[in-house]
Amino acid sequence: MKRGRAEGIRASQVGQRFGADMAHFLQRYCDGEFEFLARCKRAVILYDWIDGVPVDEIERRYTTTPFQGAVSYGDVARIADGARFHLRSAHQILRPSSPRIPTFCSRSTGCCTGSSLVFRYSVRAAPGVRCG
Repeated sequence: MKRGRAEGIRASQVGQRFGADMAHFLQRYCDGEFEFLARCKRAVILYDWIDGVPVDEIERRYTTTPFQGAVSYGDVARIADGARFHLRSAHQILRPSSPRIPTFCSRSTGCCTGSSLVFRYSVRAAPGVRCG
């Protein structure tokens, strides 16, 4: 939503959920205000998804207008899959250098069933996913 200012609240939501420093980190290397607000929106959507907020509630909360900027299930899944991809890559890079980093939960290890964004001990499983 480039003409309105409805998305401006996302920066304060990042500050509430993650702290003021995270908002500054998200602002780093941005080409403009709208890229910064898009990063903030993705961060709070991911936070709510990991926290177990139902997808229909996320869609309702983060859709500014039904015509432009509507958030759907596919958007939430895309954001979660992107985060999973980057976290898994970071884990694979860091794992050999530090044996104290916990193992990544996956179907192959038998830790989790289904597809989810999971780091054992650091990020909770997605809603409906059982870890044991």
